[in-house]
Order: sequence, then C-alpha cells, then structure tokens
Amino acid sequence: AAGGSAAAVKTLDAEKSKRAIKSVLNKLSRGTFDKLVEQLMAECALTDVSVIEALVSMVFDKVAYEAQYVGVYADLCAKLHEALGSGFKKTLISAAQDEFENSTLARETLGAVADRGDRDAQAKRARSKIVGVMRLVGELFKRSVVGASLVHAISSELLGEPRSVPCDDYIEALCALMTACGGELEASPKTNKAVMDMYFARLNVLAESMEVDTRTRFMCRDAIELRSNAWVVRANKPAAKKASEEIDFTSSPAVSDEILFPEGPANGANARSGSLQGPYEKPAHAVVLPTAATRSALEDDMRRNAKLRAEAKADAAIDAALGAGAGGASSSSYDAEQVEQKINSFIDEYATVGDISEALLCIADLIARTPDKEETKNAIAKALVDYVVNVSSAKIADAIGKLLAACFTSGGFETSTLEMAIGDVVSMLDDVAIDVPMAPKLLAKVVAKVVAANAVALDFITAAGSGIEDVMYRREFCGVALVELKEVKYTGLKPGALDLHGFAAGEPGVDDTVSEWLGSLSLSELA
Repeated sequence: AAGGSAAAVKTLDAEKSKRAIKSVLNKLSRGTFDKLVEQLMAECALTDVSVIEALVSMVFDKVAYEAQYVGVYADLCAKLHEALGSGFKKTLISAAQDEFENSTLARETLGAVADRGDRDAQAKRARSKIVGVMRLVGELFKRSVVGASLVHAISSELLGEPRSVPCDDYIEALCALMTACGGELEASPKTNKAVMDMYFARLNVLAESMEVDTRTRFMCRDAIELRSNAWVVRANKPAAKKASEEIDFTSSPAVSDEILFPEGPANGANARSGSLQGPYEKPAHAVVLPTAATRSALEDDMRRNAKLRAEAKADAAIDAALGAGAGGASSSSYDAEQVEQKINSFIDEYATVGDISEALLCIADLIARTPDKEETKNAIAKALVDYVVNVSSAKIADAIGKLLAACFTSGGFETSTLEMAIGDVVSMLDDVAIDVPMAPKLLAKVVAKVVAANAVALDFITAAGSGIEDVMYRREFCGVALVELKEVKYTGLKPGALDLHGFAAGEPGVDDTVSEWLGSLSLSELA
C-alpha cells in the first residue's frame, strides 16, 4: 500500500509538472524569460524522465508554429542543459530522431486520408513540425548544446543520396537549418568547406528541379543567396515611391550606355580616345524576342540547361567532399556530344552570372568526366574564345579573358592550350573582322588579360598578330592589348620588350609611322 501511494504521488507530481511546463511555455518571452525559467526549475520535477520528455515534446510543438520565438526556446534548452547535464541532451537528440521517423510515417499515411482538406492540413502540420525542429537544432548548435557532427549528420540525412530528390519537407527543413546556423557551421573548425560546398551544390540542383514545389525552390535560392552574401541577411527592399513623388528618369536610363553605344558614347573631345573607338556596326546575328507561342518552350529549355549546370557543380562538389578532389574519378563519363552541350551551357551561365569560381567548378567536372583531359581543355579554351567573337561585346571579352587567366592559375590549363585557342582565331582576323569589325579589339582585350596574369608571355601579342596581313587590323589588335596592359600597370611593358617597328610597320607615305601610331595611343615610351 505504501508503494502504491508513493507511485500515485509521483504520478500526481509528474502531471502537475507538465501543467506547469505548459503554463510557462505559453507565457515565455524575452521579457519574462528569467522569471519563468526560475519558476520552471522550482515547481517542476525535472529529475523525472517523463517530465523531461513531455517538456521537449511541448517545445517541439511550440517551435512548429512560433518561429519568432525559436531563439527563446533554444535559450531555455541551453539553460536546462546546463542545469541537468547530458541526460537532457540525450532526450533532446532522441526526440529529434523521433520527429524524423514520425515525419516519414506521416507522409506515408497521407494517401489513406480521403478528405483533401484533412490531408492538406496533416501535411502542413508535419512540415511545420520538422522545419521548426530544424530551426531549433540550428539555434542549439549556435549555443553549443549540440555539436557540428550532429548538424552534419542531420544535413546528410535530409539531402539523401546524390542525384536523389528529397521530399519538399526535408528540403525546406535543410534550408531552415542552414539559415539558422549555416554561418557558424561553416566557420566551425570541425567543418570541411568542401562539405558545405556539397550541401549548397545539391540545393542549387534542387532549386532548378521541376520535381520540387515552386515555394521550396525559392527557399533553396534564399539559402544559397544567404551564403553568397557571407551569411548576412539581406536588408529589406526600399518601399515603392508614392505616385506624388517625382521620378527623375534622366538619372536612371532605361537602356544602358553599353547597349546604346557598344563602341563607347561619343562625348566631346573624348569621343575617339577610348580603345574601342569606331563606328557602330549592326550585329550580324538576328535578335529573336520571345512570343507567347515560344515562351513556354524557351523557359523549359532554360530550366533544363540550368539543371544540367547545377548537377555538374553538385557532382564536382560531392567528389571534392569525398576527398576525390577536382581531378578525382567521377561516377560517369560524358561523350563528345554531352561535352559540347555542357561547355556551351556553363559559358552561357558564366556570361550571365560572372562567377569565376562556379565556372571553374564546372570546368573541373568536365575535365574529370572525359578520358582525354587535354582535348577537353583545348575544346573549352576554343569555345571561350569563339564566344567572344560570336557575342561581340567588350564586357564579355573582359569576362572571358579573366576566366581564361583563372583557367591557367587555378584550373590546370597549360600556356600552350591558351596560345593555341587564341592564336588560331587571331590568325584569321583578316577574314573574321569583315563580319565582326570589333573582333581585333575584343581579342586584344582577352590577350591582355592572360598576359597580365602571366598565363602567356608578352611577346605572344606580336607572335599571334604576325599572321594578320592587314596592317590596320594588326595595329588595332596590338594597340588595344598594349593600352589595356598599360592601364593595369603591367611591369613587363617596357621599351624594347617588343619589336613594334618590325611588327606594326605600314606602307611609307600612306600609313602613320610606328612612332606616330604609338603616340596616338599615348604609348610613345614604347617607340
């Protein structure tokens, strides 16, 4: 009888503690935190395992629908961990594992729910619960309650196998976890940067996958943007102007000067002083604007190409994370047609985004997945140079020049690879310049970038240009390259470094002398 009475008292104390916990959690906020935590410690039987389990369960329920208070609940868990020791932490981790299993079970049983409204409500509850718990885990990591190894284990579990598409609940949960503690996790000495790269490369693939809900895809992009912004949350966008406010259209032209004046706007005395002087030439390629009939097909094609690029980055990131490195063997190889498609795809993306590190990642994956790696490098370099001529844009020429330089400094490309790719096109400038008048200047900008990076020698300018027969094109190519190098203060640009009198000699009495030509470019010191 005495034993039964003691058990009844213990049960009564446990039930009373659970009611007290529920009351405290309902009132918990930043302002009431200290007082209510003290009350919780004093009134609740926190040595009872069932009470601790009930507390953790209630906290998990709270974070599912009160995202703004997740930090407060994490502070509470940190206090309890400090007071109760490792036993509380074990209960917390065990409960989080149970949430994974419950989430999977809930999704599997949704098909049996006949009513659509009930089914949607249950799906929403399951998603809110797992996402809330992941936010809490992230906050707990920031407070050193759980370790980096647990966060990595959870992240891997949420992502699943490479090339698989996790459920939307898990993707959103991973985004919530990374948003909560991604910065601290990446800064942790226990985190390999390659592993973080792998997580976000996978998120990039999911952000382009049509198998993923639109809302979830945007969450992936938000998480990617947060990391690219050094984990600093983007400031709120400025409010829209009122109708009564005057808008100064002259301060923000609808069309950029680069589009209106590809050779540079004519502006008084400086009209012809730039390195890209010359009359405007109509682009040789036709401009095709999307129509209602073609828009859907164009969007599908863009998504398909974006996903291919993202998958290539993810595969390379996974190889790096597994220790294979950029040159490690990949799980599959590309044939010639796939190589050509992926080269064109990553060049299009690079021209749009301008991210050299991502472009190098794609290049590394392409090289790793082909049997003849040198041939692949040659194809990549040639495609980049051809792209400059085809697009005929000074901005693109600058970007491609930087990428080719990076291919030498960081991508394992040899000088001979770059010289062959650029030299082949430069040697045909007499013919190319007829269709693309800007080609000599554009290729000169590319050459200047690789020379400045010491990827090729300075005399490559005259060596490559010696195949140009027309002295006008020859001078145009060489002159722009030298002006570009002077602007970046290239140390090798000295008198006598190049035989310009032999290279740029024109017809006496018809063309300017070499000294006069150099003087017109403000390069008299090289005469």
